[in-house]
Amino acid sequence: VLVAIADGTVTPISDDELVYAVFPLADGARALVVHEPGGTLVKRLSGADSSTVAELGPDATGVTVSTDGMRVAFQRGEGGVFLIDRPGAPPHRVGDGSDPTLSPDGNLLLVRRGASTTLFSADGSVVAEYEGTAAFIGCVGGCLP
Repeated sequence: VLVAIADGTVTPISDDELVYAVFPLADGARALVVHEPGGTLVKRLSGADSSTVAELGPDATGVTVSTDGMRVAFQRGEGGVFLIDRPGAPPHRVGDGSDPTLSPDGNLLLVRRGASTTLFSADGSVVAEYEGTAAFIGCVGGCLP
């Protein structure tokens, strides 16, 4: 159901499409991760305009989108982590792991591998490995001293 914050009205919605994540993009648009009967999609929403950025398939989880909307990373079942370099491009497998996280600029990718975390570049090469959990820290709209 959809609940209007202003007046509390409840509107039934279809279970044919479920938005499970929203990523703000640097240009003010939004990237929506949408589950549909045929699989998971990433859609770009800007005002009333909507376009499909990527079709991820039926078993995609843990989707993350770069702030420029160009790169999408996701986990595919037990098949590892995949990266899409630009809208419409096919996914390429980065490696084993789970919980992919793109850096704010989309040029690096963190992937959990058991008790450690691996940092990949956008081309899939390993940059560094860390024991335990690692994360990116970034500033939206620029950082002030």
